[in-house]
Amino acid sequence: MRALSKRLLGFAVGGILFGWVVSSLLMPTILIWYVTPGTQATTMCNCVELASETVRRIVRGQLFTMGIGLVLGIVLGFVFDRRARRRALPNA
Repeated sequence: MRALSKRLLGFAVGGILFGWVVSSLLMPTILIWYVTPGTQATTMCNCVELASETVRRIVRGQLFTMGIGLVLGIVLGFVFDRRARRRALPNA
């Protein structure tokens, strides 16, 4: 049971780090697309509000992708543990 806990913790941390890296690479591009005004919008903006909202969206995006990475890491940990157990069982 302890080995399973260590393996799941390792996969969970790996998933969180993977989610953080993905969000760090993708969020700036997504935010640039999101805050770019359309053809009908004016170029004037409230810069303080825009900066505040941008930072909030970056943090939310990172937390969201880290959560997805956490869940995927735990699922992969269970999958790899199940495969390891099947290989360890002697054939009858």
